[in-house]
Amino acid sequence: MIVDLRSMHLRFELDNDDSLVSPLVRYLEDHIRSLRLCDEPEPVRIGVGWHESLTNAMHHGNVELDSDLRQEDKSLQHEIIEPRQLIWTYRDRKVHGVASISDVHLRFVIRDEGPGFNHKKVLDPTADENLDPIDGRGLLLIRSFMDEVDYNERGNEITLRKYTTAGRKLLIKMAEKSLADTVLKFENSSEVILLDRTPAEIRETD
Repeated sequence: MIVDLRSMHLRFELDNDDSLVSPLVRYLEDHIRSLRLCDEPEPVRIGVGWHESLTNAMHHGNVELDSDLRQEDKSLQHEIIEPRQLIWTYRDRKVHGVASISDVHLRFVIRDEGPGFNHKKVLDPTADENLDPIDGRGLLLIRSFMDEVDYNERGNEITLRKYTTAGRKLLIKMAEKSLADTVLKFENSSEVILLDRTPAEIRETD
């Protein structure tokens, strides 16, 4: 792992070994806490989203574990993952990532070396009928705990964004300013806006 303290970029490359995920996630959580960027329990939530994304990159991306098979029987994943990790096609694949940390937001980019997938066809994990499948819960955790989730076109790279406590306050101020500017434009407009009558009432009386 390469840490650039000047720009707060943490770059890493992991072998396709999921035992490496938890130590990296703990390091990230501790780093966020030490900088006091987020109030509790946000560092834990960020860690869960990161853990799910890294695990998906290893299992579904590099090892190409089929999601449907994993939903049918979670125990079957180990019977497929372990042998594939010995095959040259999958063995040397890595998981690459960058964690960019600022006062305003945290940005994590995780990329696997698999063929990718059509993320546009992924079912909505927040829908009631998709809450039970294992992978549905994983995607639900990622999207619930992160503020923004994006994929690249190929589908082998995910970008997670989380606003810091200061960043959230800034967004609120920006939203309030935008609303104030909108109200000011209305007040300076030469048009008369009748707020005490519905459009139908206006048509009937005018």
